[in-house]
Amino acid sequence: MDLHQYTGIENEEFTPVNYSQIMGHVVRDLVYASDVPDVVVVERQRFRTMGNKNVFEHILRSNILESVLVATILARGRCHVESQSPQKMASVLRTRFAAQPARRTVAVAPPLRPDAVSQLYQFSLQDRRGRVAQKGRRRGRLAATRAVLPRL
Repeated sequence: MDLHQYTGIENEEFTPVNYSQIMGHVVRDLVYASDVPDVVVVERQRFRTMGNKNVFEHILRSNILESVLVATILARGRCHVESQSPQKMASVLRTRFAAQPARRTVAVAPPLRPDAVSQLYQFSLQDRRGRVAQKGRRRGRLAATRAVLPRL
């Protein structure tokens, strides 16, 4: 998702003010759009890739966006934020979904503008052979996430 295009902020300069405006739009339009979640789980991003001793600029930007996201959500004070390591998130997702007979998939098209964000998500539940067991639609911007991830 191109955050500059999504938020309408044309200034692509790497500044804290610019990034805080972008995350303000994202939190307002995506996280708190319809329902206020009880818990927001944020997977911490790694600083180094595959043991590399260098830290790349795009990784620093991603980590800054993550920090601003958490700070913006905490400033609203209406939900609890859980920051988890990538290893723990992978472990939780593997153990939660490995024992379930149905695999859930969600297809969400990236929105172009905040005012054009679709409130309708397509989802389908598939069994292990890939046959569609159930098709449906859910309303709400967080419904797709809630359909895929159980409460942690």
